[in-house]
Amino acid sequence: MISKEKVMIMTKAAMEESRTRSRRFPASRYFPEDYVGFQVIKGIIGVTFLFLLVIGGWALSTSDTWMTWSFPRLWEVAIQLFIIYIAIILATAVILLLVYSLRYYQSKRLMKEEEYQLKKLCRYYEKEEWGE
Repeated sequence: MISKEKVMIMTKAAMEESRTRSRRFPASRYFPEDYVGFQVIKGIIGVTFLFLLVIGGWALSTSDTWMTWSFPRLWEVAIQLFIIYIAIILATAVILLLVYSLRYYQSKRLMKEEEYQLKKLCRYYEKEEWGE
């Protein structure tokens, strides 16, 4: 027998699942440290690649200038670039750590909401089974 309450609970559960399917993925597949760590590593690799592209473009566009520099001057610029790189990597790591931690825990919360709807449906079925 189809009841209005059962249909409403099932519809709510299905809507919750379809609405949160892509956003609840991290919490369903990974531990928090694994997910956040993997995303931070991916971000650092991307920033490193971008940094190397920018430095390479700068080096090619100003090659006539830095080719005339002495070795100590080149070494000084290389150290400055390394310090800038480390600062960028640290800033990126902190930002990505915050962003992906927030995303993970939001997806965990969405899973709990969906789980609540499913438990509500199970309770309804149990009540229906016992004829209450």
